Amino acid sequence: MNSEFQSALRRLKPEKHRTPLKPRPDSELDFIESAGGRTTKLLYDTTVYIDILQNRFPRRGDAMLRAAEAWHSPVTEAELAATCGLLDPAHAQTRGIMEQVVAVIERRPSHRTLATDSEIWREAGILSGTLARLQGYKSDQRRRVLNDALLFATARKHGCSVLTRNVVDFDFLQQLDPSGKVLFYRSALVCKPSNQSTPPFARFGLLKIKRIAAAVDKSVPETIFRAQSLLKSLSQERQPSNPGSVLGHSRS
Repeated sequence: MNSEFQSALRRLKPEKHRTPLKPRPDSELDFIESAGGRTTKLLYDTTVYIDILQNRFPRRGDAMLRAAEAWHSPVTEAELAATCGLLDPAHAQTRGIMEQVVAVIERRPSHRTLATDSEIWREAGILSGTLARLQGYKSDQRRRVLNDALLFATARKHGCSVLTRNVVDFDFLQQLDPSGKVLFYRSALVCKPSNQSTPPFARFGLLKIKRIAAAVDKSVPETIFRAQSLLKSLSQERQPSNPGSVLGHSRS
């Protein structure tokens, strides 16, 4: 083992963890309601893009998004991009969904994208392997938690907080490495028309991909408005005099 790898093992100490982790109560976690103005740099999990597109991001979090710097990761880009390969080419909604996914990816400013270097991959591998051992994860769960660990390690290295509604996995990662910062939220409920059927592409087994695929539903006009607002804001620089540029538009 090289010295950098040994250093990561000494810091994370995977051998110290012997029993399965248990979810902590909400009172021990940081949620957007209690964060106030402490968080200045947010690294978005894929759930953030999905929930804004679906108009499910909680309204009480709008002020924080407007005030904080938004940062992005190639990991979330890959999860969004995977949709383009997974969707049924014959389905009528596929082209529209792909256009929205492409627009989200292309509008993310490159200077606000944090690369995953060897240090991040190393720490993410240790964290995800430890978590898979403790929780008895199967192969598909291991792949999912590796992506989460990559986001977690990226945020830690660059002084960001991961913004996510994936409470369980990121709670566990933070228990393994308390130096990482995570800001949690729970999505708002949105009532959809009763005659709206489940899209046929929801049969795909990967949970995040199903949510991404469902994120752009052209039968809901407000969803399109929120999507356009997000796409516009992703390409803007946040100006000190106008802290609202991260979202671009406030909800009415």
